[in-house]
Amino acid sequence: MKRPQRYFKLSKEGQPMAQPIHITTRVLPGGRIEVTVSELQEGQEVEVLITIQPVHNVAIRDEAHGTEQLHVLDVIAGIPPQRNFQTAEDVEHYLQEERDSW
Repeated sequence: MKRPQRYFKLSKEGQPMAQPIHITTRVLPGGRIEVTVSELQEGQEVEVLITIQPVHNVAIRDEAHGTEQLHVLDVIAGIPPQRNFQTAEDVEHYLQEERDSW
């Protein structure tokens, strides 16, 4: 678990606002999440916001169609880098190399 980051803000009236604590952690067995913050008092009311990070490099099995689907970011990462041509001659040279390879 990463150390909490603190952000302090003041309201328009100059009064301290709620101070969010940002923590990154892992989901435990059974879908449980454990957070320990020493500044919290027992019985204190807090609001918890969970942001689920995307899972990459994992194929999702579609049983209905018998196929696997990759996360869109994994598909994008697998695309070869694009050519960055500076001149029309660069394009022509590249195309000729491609033609010669056929």
